[in-house]
Amino acid sequence: QVDGNWAGAGALANECDLIGVNIHPFFSAASVSTWNPIEDLKVRWNAMYNAYGGRAVLTETGWPTSGSQFYGHWPSFDTAKNYYFQVLEWAKANGGNMPSHFMFHDNALKPTDFEKAFGLAWSNGVWKWDAPAATEVKGVVFVNTANNQVLAAVPSSRTVEFHAKWGNDWVWDWSSQWTIRGPLIVTWDAANKVDLCLDAYEGWNGGTVHLWPCDAANGNQQWNYDGNAKLLRHAKFTGFCLDMGNANGGIPHLWACHDSWDPWVKLQQLEWWTK
Repeated sequence: QVDGNWAGAGALANECDLIGVNIHPFFSAASVSTWNPIEDLKVRWNAMYNAYGGRAVLTETGWPTSGSQFYGHWPSFDTAKNYYFQVLEWAKANGGNMPSHFMFHDNALKPTDFEKAFGLAWSNGVWKWDAPAATEVKGVVFVNTANNQVLAAVPSSRTVEFHAKWGNDWVWDWSSQWTIRGPLIVTWDAANKVDLCLDAYEGWNGGTVHLWPCDAANGNQQWNYDGNAKLLRHAKFTGFCLDMGNANGGIPHLWACHDSWDPWVKLQQLEWWTK
């Protein structure tokens, strides 16, 4: 639903795990939306986030590349392209767990000319402009299937833990969903509005693993996921891996990486799942 509808639907929202919010500056009554749509998005999203917190997710936003004007809002290829890249940057720290742009390709079946042209691609599926290569992957869950545990963040104490996977509801366990940004393994501290990274600063068996404000130049935060061995290897402390320490979960630590035949490797093997 559009944000205006959610603003008057508190009773319904109280029953929802997620609040999907559509925000389209093209249809906004605010004057700034006609010439600077990203500012309109920011104001309206902040209102939704203040009302519903981490349950809010941006499910639609966009700008048409062609068509008739709508109350001072002019469809434009340049505006649509610029807005797309602005939203892309804004969404790194806003928009909820998985913000979405509307829509994939133009739809000739829409009733009005501008509604047909919200696509990021033309109606034949060819992209309207080049997009940057993906630099991050969201919604990654590290699952230790041998012990049915997941790696989870506890931003309030800047710690990490392994806790039991939520069965088939694992996709709703937000604390276990990480963003992979190059060598960084990132979680969002909503209370302090800062990215925190998986960090290990002691390169020995039992070395501390915790959360720390992200710094791409900090070697303590550099990790490599070995998809063949299913190990999360530390890039700075060669030969060391993330280790559960306890099959029942709890606080992980660094430990020398085990060979595939070693029974202790089951405390280090993590599958890479995504929503």
